[in-house]
Amino acid sequence: MHFRFVPQDEQDKEANLDEWLKQSRAVPGTQTLQALSISQPCLYNYTIDGTQTVIVNQSSPVCLICSNTAFDKWLVGSLYPGIAGAPYIFYVESPVATLLSVLQVGCYSLPGQEDIISSTIGVAVPVIPHVVTYVNETDNLTLVSSNVITATPSFIALSGRSWLDPKGSSIRLLTSPAGIITGLVPFVNRTAAGNYTCVARLVANANGVTTVTGTTLVVVYYPPTVLSPQPTVYMVQGRTIQLNCTFDGLPAPNVIWTHPNGSVITSQSRFTIQTTSTSSSLTITSLVGGGDTGTYTCRATNFRGVSSNTVQLFVQVPPDPPTNVMVTSVGNSSLSLSWTNGFNGFSPLSNVVISYEVDRYPQEGTQAQTFPMGTSATLVGLHPYSNYTLHVSLTNAVGFISNPTNITATILSLRPMAPAITSVVAMSSTQVTIMWTPPSINSSTTAPVTSWTVLYSCYSPWNPSSCPSGSITSSSTSSSITGLKKGSRYTFVVFGVNSGGIGDVSLPATNQTLVDPPTVVVGLNAIVMTTTSVSLTWTPPADNGGQNISHYVIQYGFLDGNYLTNISNTTTMATQILLSGLTENSWYLFSVAAHNGFAVGDVSSKVTLLVGYPIKPASVLASGITDTYVNITWQLQNPAGFIDYFILSYRLESSQTWNVAAPILSNGTLNYLLTGLSPNTTYVVGVATKNGLLYPSNYTTVTFTTAAKPYVTGPQVIYAGVPFSITCNLAVGFPGQITWSRLGSSIPSSASSVGNNLNFTNPQTGDSGVYTCGYVNSSATSTSQIITIQPLTPSVSGPGDTVTPGTKFNLTCNVGTGYSTSVVWSKDGSPTLPMNAMASGNVLIFTNPQPADSGKYTCSFLGFNGPVSEAFVVSIEEQSDIMSIEEVAIISTVTTHWAESKAAISGDHLTMEANTVYSLQKRNNASGEIGYTGDQEQDTAMEVNCAYATFKFNENNEIETY
Repeated sequence: MHFRFVPQDEQDKEANLDEWLKQSRAVPGTQTLQALSISQPCLYNYTIDGTQTVIVNQSSPVCLICSNTAFDKWLVGSLYPGIAGAPYIFYVESPVATLLSVLQVGCYSLPGQEDIISSTIGVAVPVIPHVVTYVNETDNLTLVSSNVITATPSFIALSGRSWLDPKGSSIRLLTSPAGIITGLVPFVNRTAAGNYTCVARLVANANGVTTVTGTTLVVVYYPPTVLSPQPTVYMVQGRTIQLNCTFDGLPAPNVIWTHPNGSVITSQSRFTIQTTSTSSSLTITSLVGGGDTGTYTCRATNFRGVSSNTVQLFVQVPPDPPTNVMVTSVGNSSLSLSWTNGFNGFSPLSNVVISYEVDRYPQEGTQAQTFPMGTSATLVGLHPYSNYTLHVSLTNAVGFISNPTNITATILSLRPMAPAITSVVAMSSTQVTIMWTPPSINSSTTAPVTSWTVLYSCYSPWNPSSCPSGSITSSSTSSSITGLKKGSRYTFVVFGVNSGGIGDVSLPATNQTLVDPPTVVVGLNAIVMTTTSVSLTWTPPADNGGQNISHYVIQYGFLDGNYLTNISNTTTMATQILLSGLTENSWYLFSVAAHNGFAVGDVSSKVTLLVGYPIKPASVLASGITDTYVNITWQLQNPAGFIDYFILSYRLESSQTWNVAAPILSNGTLNYLLTGLSPNTTYVVGVATKNGLLYPSNYTTVTFTTAAKPYVTGPQVIYAGVPFSITCNLAVGFPGQITWSRLGSSIPSSASSVGNNLNFTNPQTGDSGVYTCGYVNSSATSTSQIITIQPLTPSVSGPGDTVTPGTKFNLTCNVGTGYSTSVVWSKDGSPTLPMNAMASGNVLIFTNPQPADSGKYTCSFLGFNGPVSEAFVVSIEEQSDIMSIEEVAIISTVTTHWAESKAAISGDHLTMEANTVYSLQKRNNASGEIGYTGDQEQDTAMEVNCAYATFKFNENNEIETY
């Protein structure tokens, strides 16, 4: 324990704790103490009077005060007789104890010790035998505390005890020896783990009561459980696979992986194991089909048990070759095979590939045909009288193909073998002669050939439909074919026919018919590129004369009237050319002819063109001008030159910045509707021509002013039932057909449009709104007019709430504008008016009003939609002098002196306190000033007369009279 002795006369000086603690003194015979700063205030403050027993929790600061104010020393146990000096507080900063320590503390004065006053300090804390308690799952958990009773003095009792689980709930207590607290949790499971707290209540006397606690951590051991998220896994050989398992268990289990062959796997070579507190993974690289396929086991073990789970790994490999391959049938050009499928390599079989070579046609190499998965297939398109070597392979879904199974087969045929073409000779532009020799094998295996057929086809790049295919039949080994396309390349094949059927086709032979001059080129087009250059483009001729076009001949020159002068020629192999070095602003004539290397064709249609900048339009006009759009038309020069398209732009008259409205208007367009303009604005519109050059021609312009925006005029406020109109004011040039709209609603049925006006015959309050006018086929709208239609409710105006008798006044019935109806007056519901009241039109005149004339006066008249009325209350009363605020003094009757408070008067207002009785006094004296009184004696010498009124303001600022 740490003891500090603090001067009592300074015990409340918390701001100077460090200073007065410096007077603390060490107690010889105990541990050396230091004057340390108090880290926390005393949780217990007791006076030592010889009867107290103080029990505190461990580490809870306590302060003891001696009841003998004249004491000089403290006695701590029997270790030291005391310390001389001024009275001190005995401060125990941090009590500690193993179970419960008891310390006698006393105070006394010199020279005798007969007045020793002592008390006991008990420091208590329950001790749990084990900081951590271990238990197996499904076992009973028993928690036992230390013997807190036997360790305490006989005057301290254990009055309350309990064990609390981690959620703060009490667990079952067992009968145990005195002072021992024993708790039981039967058949625990892993969710029962956590901190359990023992709570004991110790009692010595009224001041010696405390609750102490102790805690133990319960750890529940349980066997492991292993889970495998993927019980079956497939992976292609040569790749990498990761097998996973998750587990739990306490203590943390030891995890191993076993191979399908039963051996324990370690991290080496192609195998890597990584294990965390809850999972483990086995990574295998460069998978091997035969060695790595199988069942892998993840096993977790602790002293509570063993758990394992498996992962089945299939390493996918090429399938096995088919077995029992045999030829089941042979035809003239086909054969059929059958086989038995083998192991699929852990991947579904997908296709059968049959490749083959033929001995009589080695130039064809190895060919292959693919079939859907099955156990038989038929090859077609084979050569008759040939020996075949066949290879049958299987493929699976991951793309592996098996080794082939080989077999040979021979196809014999009664049909003719293929002949050999010996020559194809072009006799003219439309005729060729073809010759061939019969096949060498035509004896015992084939029947005699009865006829030969020649097939031919050609391709014309210029006109494929004009180059048809055909066939002829011949009984000899030669034939002449006529009606062919000139200059076209033909392909010929020959086959024989006998009693066995149609024979094999010969290898193809080609040749070309003779050539004619090409026809005329078409689609000649000329575009001016610069002021001295022109681009020509065209389309090849429909007929090249039987020979590909080799080049084109271009001719051009000045057009001088009907004659061509300064003629130039050039050639190109393309269907376009750029001619440069031409004379600016000159008319040229251009023509093109095709050449096929044999002859030049006819020239194309001639094209004339003005070389140079385009010529701007002759005139531009503006018509149909409105507030937002205008119709623009223009005329061309004659001649206008070559024009690709027109450009239309506009600008404000006050600006030089052009806005392009239509960047490309096709040639032939001579008008444009320009929209999106602003009302009452002057614009300049320009039109230019473009002929392919970088820059267009200059603008031809027109200037105009758009019409002004329409606006609405009419009343803004009107009474219900009063007819009225609003007018749409249009500028000159606007169409006459007006449209009206109301913001957020439709035009009411009581309104009709006549000319430029919108007439309201019987307007109601619901017809109020924002009205806007426009005109048909225009996006322009007018300024808006806000119309408010008020209900017809008259008002009555008159004097204030109170009128002095005899004071003349008038009541006026205010009727809405536009009404000219008679007004009827009544008093308190009766048409009979007082003698002092006289009605004159809308005015009720009071000449000599009296208090009897007070009441509610109502004016009534017939409105457009029925009778309407309004009332006004008139009060005619005598006035008391005491209420003239300017002449009163405020005197509080609560005080013992009469006192005047002029500060409470502000104009005609009085400021008073609630729940205070006041008197109002009016005094008139010779000097005209308010008199002054004091000590409840009136200065009557200055008073002519006076009057009093007594009243009180309550909490609600209401006056209560006295």
